Amino acid sequence: MPTLEDLAQDRGEEARVVKVNVEEEPGLRDRFAVSTLPTLLLFSGGEMRDRMIGVQSRTRLSTLLDGAA
Repeated sequence: MPTLEDLAQDRGEEARVVKVNVEEEPGLRDRFAVSTLPTLLLFSGGEMRDRMIGVQSRTRLSTLLDGAA
């Protein structure tokens, strides 16, 4: 998670990281069908654009954010 938070901070207003504890928020877990952790959901314009499961490299995350713009 530190890599994702650092990347979001580097991009300023362009990206925001929101962490959800799926045990405390089962409704969100079910709504987005999260069954494996970590799961990264990328939203742009209020719509989910991509889903990634597992730890990702900074390069992969940066590429993903570039494609969401």
